[in-house]
Amino acid sequence: MPTQRFFHLKEEKQNIIKQAAMEECARVPYNDISINKIIKAADISRGSFYTYFEDKDDMIKYLLDDFRMQCVNYICSEIQKEDGDTITAVENMMRGLMTDAQQYEEAAVYKNLLLNVGTITNMKTFGPGKCGYDSREYQEFVEKCYQVNNPEKCPFRNEEQMGVVLEMIIILAMKHLAEYHVLQLTDEKTILAVFHEQLEIIRRGL
Repeated sequence: MPTQRFFHLKEEKQNIIKQAAMEECARVPYNDISINKIIKAADISRGSFYTYFEDKDDMIKYLLDDFRMQCVNYICSEIQKEDGDTITAVENMMRGLMTDAQQYEEAAVYKNLLLNVGTITNMKTFGPGKCGYDSREYQEFVEKCYQVNNPEKCPFRNEEQMGVVLEMIIILAMKHLAEYHVLQLTDEKTILAVFHEQLEIIRRGL
């Protein structure tokens, strides 16, 4: 995560640095990300960059954590809109990520990271420990979802079972998103139909 020195900057300067990092990550794949281009666009020195972030991975982690929080807030909002139907809410989010993602700069960032999944899987920032079932971040996400879940729509036995099921759904969703945005193996309509059937199988198993 960024250092306290970064968070002590004025919000406007934080946003300038974040935007410069986003533009560079959207421009090229992970291996080609240039710190020099980021600091030039943000009008900061290399020394300043390393007082804000430990390294390139630390900077990317900051961008991904911000996106993760957007996803958490979105999915909780969708669950409430769907009267507590968590599975339908996840399906809505999947549809949005497929049909609307290209409108957002973040889409190019995550596409470039997915293109280098073999590399980033081994990075300390993106290793399984960060997003794993037992991580604090994931458990907090499950807790928020469980609080707004309607047991009549999605009868999870308890919060632990919901966490296991959501992990399965997230893995399926990431697979389909990679197939669509990166590998371009399947069309949108087919992917959404398959994902819907997979979710219905999961629903019937609750």
